[in-house]
Amino acid sequence: CIGHLRGGLAMASVMACMLFAAVSGSSPATVVAVGSIVIAGMVRAGYSQPFAAGVICNAGTLGILIPPSIVMVVYGAATETSVGKLFMAGVGPGLMLTAMFSIWVVYKSWAEKNEKISANRSTGIAMPAEESFSWKQRLETLPRLAPFLGLIIIVMVALYGGWATPSEVAGSASTVASGSW
Repeated sequence: CIGHLRGGLAMASVMACMLFAAVSGSSPATVVAVGSIVIAGMVRAGYSQPFAAGVICNAGTLGILIPPSIVMVVYGAATETSVGKLFMAGVGPGLMLTAMFSIWVVYKSWAEKNEKISANRSTGIAMPAEESFSWKQRLETLPRLAPFLGLIIIVMVALYGGWATPSEVAGSASTVASGSW
């Protein structure tokens, strides 16, 4: 949906990190899983390697805030704090940080574009994609996202609704995601 915008691929990478963090609960796992796929694609699209790595390394930290965060579970166990309350406290800041990362990418992309025009040199930041998709094509891809988004919603509802413990939700989600049920 945003690939045709300047910095769109980097913003999509931030969103991918947010979604993966919501599934895995781990910052290092998010950086490795998303970064191993996205950084090479961003470099091929014209982003500099340091910019691409920086975006993924920073957006990967969302795994600490966005539930089910492993760090929050450990912290809650160590301090005898409600893990559910910690999870609820992490949602707002996690979403806000995601928005701030995306805004920074847009700002940096436009600043680099203006600098490149004025200095007539290439900086390697955020070239727009070659193709744009119609809204019809975008809506046609939504059914492929449904299982992934459904799993995230089920995990969040089960955790926040108090229907299951974090361990039960993790086990159930991994069973559903692996398709071995």
